[in-house]
Amino acid sequence: MNWSFRVSSAVQQESHEVTKLMKRQVVISPDHCTGCLRCALACSYFTTKEREFNLSKARIKVLPGWQQRDPEVSLDGECNHCGICVEYCEFGVLSRAETGTRAGPESSE
Repeated sequence: MNWSFRVSSAVQQESHEVTKLMKRQVVISPDHCTGCLRCALACSYFTTKEREFNLSKARIKVLPGWQQRDPEVSLDGECNHCGICVEYCEFGVLSRAETGTRAGPESSE
């Protein structure tokens, strides 16, 4: 009886941690994006079972900027906000925030 309680308690705690992790969203602040594609390459590599660099399979899209415009960065509908792209962005374009909180440049007003 105690053993099953410990197992269900451990499963419940693990489930809570996964839920807590999934409530974090990727926030995009494109001001400093250079269009290097590190985020998209990491996304495509770590989120596909083939483990290949394939920009067409990335869940984050980076479109090059034209005529002095910054690149456009967006997440597609299949993005699960795992945060891989955030880890590989060296320019502070991507960050994580709790769901329901404001983050990014507009939150410092």
